Amino acid sequence: MTTPRVFVSRPAALRSDERALADRWYEALEELGLVPVALSPAEYRAPPWTQLRALVRSCRGLVVLGFRGSPTPWNHVEAGLGIMGGLPVLVAGDDGVADGVFGPEVWGEEVRGVSLRVWDGSEPLAEPALQDWLSSVRSASRSSR
Repeated sequence: MTTPRVFVSRPAALRSDERALADRWYEALEELGLVPVALSPAEYRAPPWTQLRALVRSCRGLVVLGFRGSPTPWNHVEAGLGIMGGLPVLVAGDDGVADGVFGPEVWGEEVRGVSLRVWDGSEPLAEPALQDWLSSVRSASRSSR
């Protein structure tokens, strides 16, 4: 069995404190036995659709990081690719980020949501949405998709 890959969508331009928080997400995903993957702006080829679809399809889940003041349309596009691909999607928005895929009213089925700062808590894995998403990613890695 291969280690499950998860696509991570995040804004390219982040302040240093936001970059540190994004790095914490990458570390946490690795600690959970997942391989986070992403495309940097330099890696995107125009038009990016074939490349982006292929990368998302190679993954077993998708994480969307939404920082206050900097969620981008790409967050929503990449989340949509994961949703259309039937992947478990975990959206993590900062306080005040609640538009589009970050809105709790659209969570359900394969889309789950948590706070961007879930790793600051004493027991982040007790978060039901995170548990459900992780279970779905691990189940998807054992099934034939």
